[in-house]
Amino acid sequence: MATKVRIPEEAFLPVYQHLRDDSTIDIDFIYGSRDSGKSRDTAQRLVVKCLSEPYFRHILARKTFNTIKDSQWQVIKDVVDEWGLGDFFTFTQNPLAINCVNGNKFLARGFDDPQQIKSIQNPSGAWVEEGNQLTAEDWIVLITSLRSNKGRTKIDFTFNPECEGDYEDFWLWKEYFSHTEDLSFTATKEISFSGSIHTITYRATHTTYLQNPYCTPQRAAVYEDLRKSNPYFYRVYALGLWGKPAVGNNPFAVHYEPLKHESLDAVLSRDKILTISIDFNLIKFAVSLQHIWRDARGEHHHIVKELDVPGGSIPALITLLWDAYDYWLPTCQVTGDSSGNNGQISVEDQRSNFESIRLGLKLAKTQIVVPSKNPLHKVNRTDVNYFLQFFPDFKINPKTCPETCWDMRAVQCDNRGTIIKTDRKDKSQRADYMDTVRYSINTFQKDWIERDRRIRK
Repeated sequence: MATKVRIPEEAFLPVYQHLRDDSTIDIDFIYGSRDSGKSRDTAQRLVVKCLSEPYFRHILARKTFNTIKDSQWQVIKDVVDEWGLGDFFTFTQNPLAINCVNGNKFLARGFDDPQQIKSIQNPSGAWVEEGNQLTAEDWIVLITSLRSNKGRTKIDFTFNPECEGDYEDFWLWKEYFSHTEDLSFTATKEISFSGSIHTITYRATHTTYLQNPYCTPQRAAVYEDLRKSNPYFYRVYALGLWGKPAVGNNPFAVHYEPLKHESLDAVLSRDKILTISIDFNLIKFAVSLQHIWRDARGEHHHIVKELDVPGGSIPALITLLWDAYDYWLPTCQVTGDSSGNNGQISVEDQRSNFESIRLGLKLAKTQIVVPSKNPLHKVNRTDVNYFLQFFPDFKINPKTCPETCWDMRAVQCDNRGTIIKTDRKDKSQRADYMDTVRYSINTFQKDWIERDRRIRK
C-alpha cells in the first residue's frame, strides 16, 4: 500500500516556488548571494522528487568528492530529519549515497574522478553545488554523461557568481549569461552532440539573503558591512552579482581586526597540546607555535609564538625545538607547507622535510598532519576570512608574534585572489608567517568552517 506524505507549502520559500515546475527545463541555474537559501530549497525539491517520482537516480556532484558529505549529502539529511522522513531513507557513507525505500537514490560523485561520473547508468539528473568551481572541461563531462533510457534528465546548478580573473572570460558566464542583462530569465541554447543539434532550455534564478526570511539579522549585518570593507565581496556575496576584483588595496585577510584578534592572553601553556606550523623557504623557515583546543567555554585557536630559523635548515629547526620546547614534543602536532612532503635536506638524504623533522623530534607518524597539497590561495582566502569572521576565539599575541600580526594586516592579493609574492625584498610580499596561520586553519579548522557554514545557510 502506498504511503501518503504531506509536505506543507510553507516549507518552500516563495522566491523559489516556480522551480517546482521544471517539466520543460533542462538546466536550472540557481545563483546569487550567500544565505539566500538556494541549497536548502534544492535539497527540499529533490527529496520530494525522490519520494514521488517512479524513477529517480540523481547525482550529487561537486568539484571535489570529499566536500559532498558536508554539503549536499548533509543538507538532504537535515531536510529528511526535520520533516520526519527518516523511515523512508537510508544514508550511507561508504559508499556515499542516499537510498529511498521506493528504490530511488542519490549517488555522490566528484569531478576529481570524472570516470566515476561517466560510469553511472541511466541517471535521472544531477545537483551541482558550488558550480562556479567547475572548469569548462568538467561541465562537458557532466552534460555528456547525463544520458538515460528512462526519460529526460535535469540539472540543478547552484552557485555564487564568483570566478578567478575576469568573469567575462569565464566559461559559465560566456555560455549562459552573456546574452542578457537580466538577472533571472529563461533561454534556449543549441548544442552539437553526436553529429546532431540539440536544443536545451535553461532557466536562471537570482536571489539574495534579503529574500530569505531565515537569514538572521547578525548574518545580514555581516553582508552589509562588506559594503564598506570590501566592495568586491559585497557585490558577489551580498548582492549576488558577477564582480571584478580591483587590483591593489586588496588585503588577503580582509576580516582581520587587530582589536579583535590581537591579545596578550595568547600565551604558551603546559596544559595544552602544541601545534607547530612551518613555512619552508630558502632564506629562512617561518614557524608558529599554536594552541588549538576546546573546553566548556567553546572553541579556541591561539598563535602564541613565532620562530625564525635562518638559512632554511632542518637540523637548526630540530635543535631549536629540542632546546626550548621539548616538554610539548611527545604530544605535539606538526603541519605546514605541503611542499615539505617533497623537499630534501641534501642529495644523499632522500627523506622529505617533514619526515626528517619527524625522525629528528622522535614523533609518531600520526603527529605529522599535512594535507597532500596546499589549497588554492583564492579558496584558502575565503576560508580564512570566514574563520576570522565567525570563529569564537582566534587570537595572536602581538608581543611574541609581531611579524605574524604584520602579515595579517599587510599582505595583499592580485585580482585573482593570489597572494602577491613577486618581490621578496618587499616585506609585505613575503607572507611567511601568515602562511603558517593559513596552513593551520586549512588543516585543523576546515571541518569547523564547513559545519558553521552549513548551520548558517
